[in-house]
Amino acid sequence: CKYKFDIIHSFSSSPLLSYRTIIPKFFNGKLIAFHSIKSFSMYSGKKALNFRYMNRLNSIVTNLEIIKKYLISGGVSSDKIQIIRSNIDENKFLNYGGDKKIALKKRYGYADSKIILYYGPLVERKGINYLIKAFSGVIKDVKKCKLVLAYKDAVIIDKHISDVKKLALSLGVNLNDIIFVKPWIKIEDYVNFADVVVMPYPELVGTEGNPSCILESMACGTPVITSDLPELREFLSDDEVYFAKAKDSKDIAKKIVEVFEDKKLRDKKIKNSLDKVKEFFTEKIADEHLKQYEQLLHNL
Repeated sequence: CKYKFDIIHSFSSSPLLSYRTIIPKFFNGKLIAFHSIKSFSMYSGKKALNFRYMNRLNSIVTNLEIIKKYLISGGVSSDKIQIIRSNIDENKFLNYGGDKKIALKKRYGYADSKIILYYGPLVERKGINYLIKAFSGVIKDVKKCKLVLAYKDAVIIDKHISDVKKLALSLGVNLNDIIFVKPWIKIEDYVNFADVVVMPYPELVGTEGNPSCILESMACGTPVITSDLPELREFLSDDEVYFAKAKDSKDIAKKIVEVFEDKKLRDKKIKNSLDKVKEFFTEKIADEHLKQYEQLLHNL
């Protein structure tokens, strides 16, 4: 290779994959090995494991204190680990403003509907089944309500859509009230004109510790309902989002109805979330990484 590197920075959810960053150090002892852990691994979950090999890294970054404690419990030195949140693209996901949101809703054909939006894989580990069950209750209390599912790439997407439809039909939901939209849509438009975004995670394993869908929705000034999990409580509060009990469809439904019925509370949360999400803007997070690089180079 004609290029010489001072720092290698890699990312993963599995600590085991940090070996990709460690191995080059055997060939160049001066190389700085920097690794980011973005979530709990979907293969090992939160099981206590031996991570002492990660001490060969110069620095480890994670986005949650709870993951830092998990790594320390596996033998990683606390001095090696820094907390830096994940970033979002604030130039793509931004608050369009009330008039443009209304115009967009009309342009996409949803002017007369109340829109509940979910975007991500249509799989149980993301909580889609709890959302469908919640929606079956919501439509009894909220008129002209539509559930829009903007699905992302999946290995067997047709099966996932089929499973969602079967569950909906078994609960008495009219399939005309569920809209499936493909991943190449302009998702920032959908997030903007949605009345609420629901991300009903059963747990945060194999999922970004600072889920981008939540932060993107906050940046667009759209109310967010998500699960009351320790990871999310670490950086969000009741002042900014609606927390529903994890794996509790009735509570998710209750929160959705609350979004539509209590405008004062909804507007308060939107205002607070627009302030909070600034902590995750790209420039701020990039500066934190840059300071970490500079510190590591200084210590050479």
